[in-house]
Amino acid sequence: MRKNSDATTLPTPAIADADWERLEPESAYVKKCRLKWAALIKAVYEVDPLKCPKCGGTMKIISFIEDDATIQNPE
Repeated sequence: MRKNSDATTLPTPAIADADWERLEPESAYVKKCRLKWAALIKAVYEVDPLKCPKCGGTMKIISFIEDDATIQNPE
């Protein structure tokens, strides 16, 4: 059975935000973290975020779009 926890208590991050910027984007550590997030999304939402909706194969993350204008109007 789960223990009751205080919702305001957050776990200590494994790595500080400032340190993320110093990591190489394609380092093994960063890739492993991305895969862990994919597994977490799959466990919580019961959807595989890396499964191709067309063929069912495994997709590969090739980039992250961070520009607000591009996200709002991708064309």
